[in-house]
Amino acid sequence: MNLLSTNKLGAISLIVGPTLAFIMFLIQPGGILIDSTPGSDAMGLIGVWQANAVLVKITSGFIMLGLMLMAFGIYEVHVAHRGSRGDGLNMAGLAALSLGVLVWLILQSLTITLASSYPPQEALLPVYTVRTSLLLSGGVAVSLGITLFAFSVLIDYRGLKFSILTWLAALAGLVGMAEWIVAIFNSDAMDSATAVARGMYIVYVVWLATLGVRLAREEEAQE
Repeated sequence: MNLLSTNKLGAISLIVGPTLAFIMFLIQPGGILIDSTPGSDAMGLIGVWQANAVLVKITSGFIMLGLMLMAFGIYEVHVAHRGSRGDGLNMAGLAALSLGVLVWLILQSLTITLASSYPPQEALLPVYTVRTSLLLSGGVAVSLGITLFAFSVLIDYRGLKFSILTWLAALAGLVGMAEWIVAIFNSDAMDSATAVARGMYIVYVVWLATLGVRLAREEEAQE
């Protein structure tokens, strides 16, 4: 077994990357578990970040690492199934996911900036506004990417249990995309809509990790 093969590294990345990003998101201050603050409360959230600057910077760094690993893993799934029946949807999903990951990498960089003491007070709200725009647009891109990628996998893979999980991932992607769009067009519903959209991450993480395991098994079967 070649642990340094691209397929094997891609499989490991799909298992570790989304899981790492999700865990770090849970413990990032201002989020779910530590000093939870609504996203609509800009100054409240910035205050939480600056009061927990070290943890914010650490979690943001690991979230970025997890997102990059996820992108690499998804790319390797695409390469492994290039020319398959679902190749068109596969490529479209990869493009949307890659765009969403890039946007969210920039978002985490801005989070680090807002958690620091050097930005002038008058710059905080404009930077936060840009960050919020990136959060919402990146959410749409990632959810769309998951949906397209899941449908491409349904075309290529067989197996009842995995098909059920993949259908759940596709449905979660559609729900997530709808909620991100609601948050974009209805600022009053932003907090509740983003909460539902983020809840879909649990399905994404489980599905991507399972996809990573299957990618590893594919290579083992060819050896």
